[in-house]
Amino acid sequence: MKVMVAVENDQLAKLTLASLAQRTWPADTEFILVHVIESESYNYKGSLESWRHKIALDSEEDREHQKQHAWLCDLVSASKASFGDMRFIMVTGQVSYCLKQFSNVTKPAFIVMASHERSAKQRLWLESISATLVDELDCSLEVIKPFKMMDQTVDRKQPASWLPKRILVAVDGSENSVKALNWLIDQELPGNVDVKLVMVLEDNRYSELNDSRSLHSVYSGKRWSTKYNFRKQAREWFDETLLNTKRYLKNNQVDGLCLQGDVSARIISLADEWNADLIVIGSHGEKGLCVDGIKKTSGSISRNLVENAHQNIIVINSNAEVLPFFKWNEDSNYSLVAELGKVSK
Repeated sequence: MKVMVAVENDQLAKLTLASLAQRTWPADTEFILVHVIESESYNYKGSLESWRHKIALDSEEDREHQKQHAWLCDLVSASKASFGDMRFIMVTGQVSYCLKQFSNVTKPAFIVMASHERSAKQRLWLESISATLVDELDCSLEVIKPFKMMDQTVDRKQPASWLPKRILVAVDGSENSVKALNWLIDQELPGNVDVKLVMVLEDNRYSELNDSRSLHSVYSGKRWSTKYNFRKQAREWFDETLLNTKRYLKNNQVDGLCLQGDVSARIISLADEWNADLIVIGSHGEKGLCVDGIKKTSGSISRNLVENAHQNIIVINSNAEVLPFFKWNEDSNYSLVAELGKVSK
């Protein structure tokens, strides 16, 4: 199994690797560190002054590349005890484009990256790399958010535990969400992890489903004559899924809620109210539901969650050939936190 880790030259890289180190991975797992330096093109006008400016910029860029390369080598060296011999790649270009191209070439089962958690105003101007990649990748994705982790800074000498204690799983009856739920069940969660299932019935979307292909493929074959009957069948499916999940995760506290309203907003609100550490959701890699060429939704739910939720998020791609596998460790006896604290920009 290949795991591609996208890192930046900052604290988020340390948080990402420290989180991955507190898991047990299959022996054949290959970690690939990818660092993309955002490039800015310079419009050379042919004048002597412009030519000198271009030379100065090229020289400065070379020095920055050397500095970044040295930092990346130190990061890989500090992580060797936890991840073994890790390959790394460093290029200059547009970040989301480069990460997508590397994914197409290396074919990872899992891509892990951290998010800056920019404000809504900042997102109007700055591209959210993680949200952009959700609908573009052919593999599963984990986005690590620093919101809940920054109080356990990696510069501390004492190890910190980042085992998720509360996991929220978004289900909607689709094959994508069922696959994500089954993936979580297969991870053999520690007994101190609580799991909550949530399904949100959104009026605007379901009012058109009589004449279109339902996302809820598990029970879409059933006939309903009214919106009430559809909701009744959806709730019956949810109750049965919740009961089966409790049977599979018999060592964990499992409960669930079936809500109504805007899907992304209700999931984010519930995650905050419940103080969730992680959100797990399925994705089919499509940019919203389209029927007869007409877009029926404003965008993928997974993309909205990656961009707006405060919790770490794992997006399981139902079209992926290989799904990631690991186990969260209950113990936090590892030294990577202290080692990464020595790595500077």
